[in-house]
Amino acid sequence: EAPQSRPTHLVILANGLFGSPDNWRTIIEKLQGAINTQEVLIHPSNANRRTDTYDGIDVCGRRLADEIESVVKQHPSLKQISVVGHSMGGLLLRFAVGVTYDPEHRTIA
Repeated sequence: EAPQSRPTHLVILANGLFGSPDNWRTIIEKLQGAINTQEVLIHPSNANRRTDTYDGIDVCGRRLADEIESVVKQHPSLKQISVVGHSMGGLLLRFAVGVTYDPEHRTIA
């Protein structure tokens, strides 16, 4: 029986306007060939798909923050989070990081 993955590094990918997680398919395939997938969890965001991206930075950013917090709770072994956004996805990630930042512990999510 293979040991269960206990990732220490989360990589969140956020699509831009009218995008979807499918936009990251090729990048995910390339990354998975270059990293230790037992240590690094690549997560293309599902929070804001297609027309959901029209809801505005604050609404979309909050949805993304909620998704990030949920993924982190599912993987308590995480120690590091990296964020990668395409176009509007970068703005949403900046919003989500600001919402989830804990200044006392200097962590997000």
